[in-house]
Amino acid sequence: MSSSSHLDDDEHKSPPRMSPSRRKTVCGPSFDPRRDMSPTDVHPKAEAEVKKLRSILSKVPVLAELDELTLKKVILAMENRTVSAGQVIIKEGDEADFFYVIESGTYEVSHADLKKNQVIKTYTDGGYFGELSLLHDQPRSATVTAKTSGKLWALSRQNFKKTVVMGDMQRRRKYAELIGKVEILHNLSEDEKDKVSEALETRKFKKGQTIISQGDEANGMFFIEEGQVIITVSDKNNQQLLLSSLKPGDYFGELALLTHHPRAANATAETDVVLAFLNVEAFERLLGSCDAIMRRNVKTYENQMKKLFKASEVPRIRK
Repeated sequence: MSSSSHLDDDEHKSPPRMSPSRRKTVCGPSFDPRRDMSPTDVHPKAEAEVKKLRSILSKVPVLAELDELTLKKVILAMENRTVSAGQVIIKEGDEADFFYVIESGTYEVSHADLKKNQVIKTYTDGGYFGELSLLHDQPRSATVTAKTSGKLWALSRQNFKKTVVMGDMQRRRKYAELIGKVEILHNLSEDEKDKVSEALETRKFKKGQTIISQGDEANGMFFIEEGQVIITVSDKNNQQLLLSSLKPGDYFGELALLTHHPRAANATAETDVVLAFLNVEAFERLLGSCDAIMRRNVKTYENQMKKLFKASEVPRIRK
């Protein structure tokens, strides 16, 4: 049975895919990043190889949202292997030791519970397999055999854990710092900030793209990770008046956490940008209503609203 070029894993049934817009925390009882801080292996590669691996890894749910630096570490840690036809790459029941990306060749998946030699999946150039067993510290659930000779890129268990787990920790730490800069969120506990950081979604925009438009429904706020964003307002003649230019570490759209008001300004990508988006509904699912959060520090909330609105126009807090 043939498969697409980016299948999920060596399972005979495809497991539920993680949402492409959110990363899940990587965990496993056999790896503790606080104790194992040894350097990641480095295997130099040609630029064409790096480009191809980056394209493939961007389709792997658990790796799709790694920052560029961490993704580069994953790529450099992968070692090339030549395999021959008939060679068993993964054996059902074995301990998970490597994650594989296919450079060339065809690979067949079989399962002990099925008829002998029955193929349940076929992996080809650009495919990958083995990440879920590593991620969940489970034995291999199927056997993968090379149908033809070919080449694989292999990432060891320890390098997988170090790059992915450490990348996840770094991401959460970075997001916690971004959240800490928002005045109206100062009163969140460290645990709450951590929960909010898990709810953030990565969104990318090309130079010139509109991020939000004046009058749109306010459904969340944005933190700038990379690039620059310009904030403008449209006057009566639909002319754009520049309010500010924002850089990495800045944020905008926070009124979505406070009011039901439509967007009060436009936000446009001045360069290619990478943003972290905090959806209001996700925020409230994790922490309860915004109303309760904001009323922990009424003075801070009132001061923030006075900065954003004229005294006679201060809106009511979200219900």
